[in-house]
Amino acid sequence: MNQNVQPNFYSIIPADLRYDNRLNATEKLFFSEISALTNALGYCYVGNKYFSKLYDCDVRTITRWIKSLEKFGYIKVELIRDEKQVIKERRIYTRESMKGGYGQNCLYPYGQKYPRE
Repeated sequence: MNQNVQPNFYSIIPADLRYDNRLNATEKLFFSEISALTNALGYCYVGNKYFSKLYDCDVRTITRWIKSLEKFGYIKVELIRDEKQVIKERRIYTRESMKGGYGQNCLYPYGQKYPRE
């Protein structure tokens, strides 16, 4: 697993998450990082150590943020295990990535071509 990922993808913070008072500001920003990392494969595969270094915090803090986002339904964590039930990989999905993402057909206001009047 490449832990030296530097995504250059956009990130999205859905409105309901932005205004969810159960989450703190850092958890909301953390969600945007997960969102950016799901753009490549449809899920985020980097480990907690990567996030810990990126946000200069303890790995346990990352674990709490992930649990909080999962508890409130903003992400889904899937553990991939081998035949001995040892965890091989962790995949984090956002609601949007589980639905197929925002996709290329999604027209944001800044991407739309409006006819000139």
